[in-house]
Amino acid sequence: NTLELNMERTPDVLATVAARAAQHVRLGWLSDAKYGPPNDELRVRNGYVLSMNAKTKVLNWASWETTKEDYAPDAPRSNNWRSDPTLGDPAKLASVDDYRGAGLEYHRGHMVRSGERAANKRENEKTFVLSNAVPQSKNNNVGSWNGLEEWVHTQANQGFRVYNQAGPVFSGPVKVLGK
Repeated sequence: NTLELNMERTPDVLATVAARAAQHVRLGWLSDAKYGPPNDELRVRNGYVLSMNAKTKVLNWASWETTKEDYAPDAPRSNNWRSDPTLGDPAKLASVDDYRGAGLEYHRGHMVRSGERAANKRENEKTFVLSNAVPQSKNNNVGSWNGLEEWVHTQANQGFRVYNQAGPVFSGPVKVLGK
């Protein structure tokens, strides 16, 4: 479940948001994300927390925990990439087509890895929303980023709880997906 934007912002609701987020941000907050501002909007999911940026159509950061129980050997991947229906205005959302065109071919790089949510089919499907993706060059996504994901997998399989925090690093002028 995702806490929706149109929920009444009562103290009880905000306390629920904070309690659900706390389990995923044990290393601390990566920004001053709040429940509502458009370029640093906190989204609390069952398996992770992220901050969305409406201007770039890309997350600012994600934070989550990975354990051995999150993996399942030979589990099928969803591969059903789609816009995140919980974010509101479709014109402000990343789309699959945003990752094509203008001579720029980006990989949709998971922040919360699909394989880290393979033990539960529904949770795996939720990793294929574009709010959980960052445009990455192929060399980065299948190279060093994949190496880091494999390291996390190894640590989790050895019984460690791995606390992850990740997000994009933009160099040069920041481009908006789809433009």
